[in-house]
Amino acid sequence: MIEAAILKTTPIADMRLARQNKVMTTIYVALVNEGTDAWRPVKATSLSNDTYRVEGAMDEDEEWEFSPGTTVRCEWMVFGNGEHGLAAIDVAD
Repeated sequence: MIEAAILKTTPIADMRLARQNKVMTTIYVALVNEGTDAWRPVKATSLSNDTYRVEGAMDEDEEWEFSPGTTVRCEWMVFGNGEHGLAAIDVAD
């Protein structure tokens, strides 16, 4: 008999798993021209250690800092509401 184990993952473990499997994950892209800090959760494909390709389509009434198809570098960030996530901070080289 095989026993089932409950795996406790951390954000870092989740990021490594996404990178290994080239799976889609959620990152946050800053919205520009909003008058306040605002972040949009978007789908992204993990490409390497801290780089992701922004996927999906931008809503007509929004302007993202990084448009779909852009490869970005992400860092873990704690947002104003206390939640945390991967934030796109720069275009990846």
